[in-house]
Amino acid sequence: MTYIRHIPSPPLDSFIDYFYYLDGPMPRRREKVLPTGWLDLEVNLGGAIQNI
Repeated sequence: MTYIRHIPSPPLDSFIDYFYYLDGPMPRRREKVLPTGWLDLEVNLGGAIQNI
């Protein structure tokens, strides 16, 4: 799996901590995420997402 992390330059860095890009198969079938109070916007740039 490819993971790329990018920290934006000003003025976006005041509002966005970082962007990240994932590519390839996920190591697990489901992603377990605990609530943190942060907003996480995910955009699928590939094929259809399959819910298992």
